[in-house]
Amino acid sequence: EGKSPLYQMVGRLFLEEIPHPFVHRFYRERLREVHACEITASALSQVTEHVGGIPYYFQKLGVSLEREITLHNKKKITTANVERAFTSLLEELSGDFQERWETRFTGQQRAILKVLSSGPMSVTEVARLLEISPANISYNLSRQTEAMILTKEDGRYRITDRVFSTWLKEL
Repeated sequence: EGKSPLYQMVGRLFLEEIPHPFVHRFYRERLREVHACEITASALSQVTEHVGGIPYYFQKLGVSLEREITLHNKKKITTANVERAFTSLLEELSGDFQERWETRFTGQQRAILKVLSSGPMSVTEVARLLEISPANISYNLSRQTEAMILTKEDGRYRITDRVFSTWLKEL
């Protein structure tokens, strides 16, 4: 403690997701300019439904789509292409998610996350599904919100990372 040159010099900063219209524009322009390829409106909606505006995810998904364009000489990206790319992304990230799942969370935190993977819920709804008192999970919900694992909006909690949430649904 205190011996590291960066001790207390680094903080956590939460960056909001990039708004979906900007993600859509990025995809359209990138695919058109680099690959002379179009992407359907429904495919763009599916991209942001799956990965939101999280740059790491939408770039990784885009690389997978670009690989498909190059390998199969595609001129148009459809929802089927996005689904295949997203499935591939989940498979690629599965090892990291599994390691995080097994080592980073307590049993109760895992139970809470598993329940929340089906969608946003209030403390009472989560407690009812876990068949425990809301008072018994409030601390873990607060801790996971502070750690940016969960987001609280309008009295309801949701898993912040939508790709991790999708992985949990399939677990």
